[in-house]
Amino acid sequence: MATKVETTDKLTAFSKAAAEETQVPKAKAKAGSPGARRLQLLIAALVVLLAVDAAVVAVDTRQGTFGTIYIATVGKIRMLSQRVAKAAQQASQGNREAFKQLRDSRDEFAASMALLLNGGPASGVNLPATSAQSRPALDALDAEWRKNEKNAALVIAEERNLIALGLSVRQINAANPTLQ
Repeated sequence: MATKVETTDKLTAFSKAAAEETQVPKAKAKAGSPGARRLQLLIAALVVLLAVDAAVVAVDTRQGTFGTIYIATVGKIRMLSQRVAKAAQQASQGNREAFKQLRDSRDEFAASMALLLNGGPASGVNLPATSAQSRPALDALDAEWRKNEKNAALVIAEERNLIALGLSVRQINAANPTLQ
């Protein structure tokens, strides 16, 4: 019996040692295996690519916002140029309301041109100045605007005289229907 107990004790000790020996290499194999290393590299690459994607989306969104503001401002300038011409014509005939509209349109046009030329706050973002690619067309528009702005200022400066002249013309037309 003594041999049976010794054999059982030896067998138990051997199986414990074998179990410990096999567990340690398995743990080491898991941490350092080529598959685990590849997985870590793939996860790192995924994180880097997601960060790059987020940066690209942010820049694209920002540029899209700027483009939208540029286009909206140019559309506004187009409308204002028509309004300035119409208001100047009516103001030269002595229409009081046309002078107000001419002043407002002139000021909005000048502010929109300054925004495109110099940049600044618009629609909750800080818009940069127009790029060099579009700058020649904008500079040509600005040169034409300077001429028109001077003409609008001349009409506005003569507001009192033009209103009086328009009133006189209306009185003459009302008093003498045969002239019409």
